[in-house]
Amino acid sequence: MNKWVWILTVIVLVLIGGLVYSVRMNSEMKSSYMQKGILTNFDQSDLKRMNSLYERFKNQQGDHLMLITPTIDSGPVIYNLTTNGTEIHWTVDYTRDSNSVNKKITYVCKDMMKEEDMNGTIYSVTHCGGYDEDERLGPVIFAKK
Repeated sequence: MNKWVWILTVIVLVLIGGLVYSVRMNSEMKSSYMQKGILTNFDQSDLKRMNSLYERFKNQQGDHLMLITPTIDSGPVIYNLTTNGTEIHWTVDYTRDSNSVNKKITYVCKDMMKEEDMNGTIYSVTHCGGYDEDERLGPVIFAKK
């Protein structure tokens, strides 16, 4: 009888240790994922992070991301997205792209849109100051791969 108590105690301790380890690893992975604030690959991991910003905005929570578009023959276009949960500051920086206008544009908007089609996922902003309410500005495209 005493032998079975010890065996069961060891089994319970091993299971508890495994559970604690699993919870700890899971929370560390989520933490490092959320800390990713610069997107450069526009792959599925970046899409998940962008969708996290979108969901946080829709839930009236703040967030910040920088997106640097991949380019082949000119400089990148850089997007800075900052939200406090009620409005989003969507800055598009063309100053490093030699084939584009040499300026920065910042939209201050009240809504963010997400569209999915056969080519990928498109994020944009609407209800921006100085523009028509329904006009979609600053689109960012995550292509399906």
